[in-house]
Amino acid sequence: MKVTARFVCIGAKQIFQHWYRNEGGEQCSPDAPGAEAVIHEEVEFTAIWTGHPEDNSYSEATPSGSLKMHISNPAVIGFFKSGEVYDLAITHHSKEA
Repeated sequence: MKVTARFVCIGAKQIFQHWYRNEGGEQCSPDAPGAEAVIHEEVEFTAIWTGHPEDNSYSEATPSGSLKMHISNPAVIGFFKSGEVYDLAITHHSKEA
């Protein structure tokens, strides 16, 4: 099942970093030649209920009404801003499948 629901970002924070070489992407120590820090971000969202029945469809995919994402893609880090509203698509895979 795939649903799209409206969520508000309630926080985004750097959670950890690890090191890697640019060439080949192998993990290495921070002081190795060519090492760059890779920032990881944790982003939290909570569902917005507007009163429309279709807005409740997310509850099967995330019954708590909240989501937490761990992001390591440098192009996406910093994209989500606290207080901003996003329509997020969620795919729920049944345990029986």
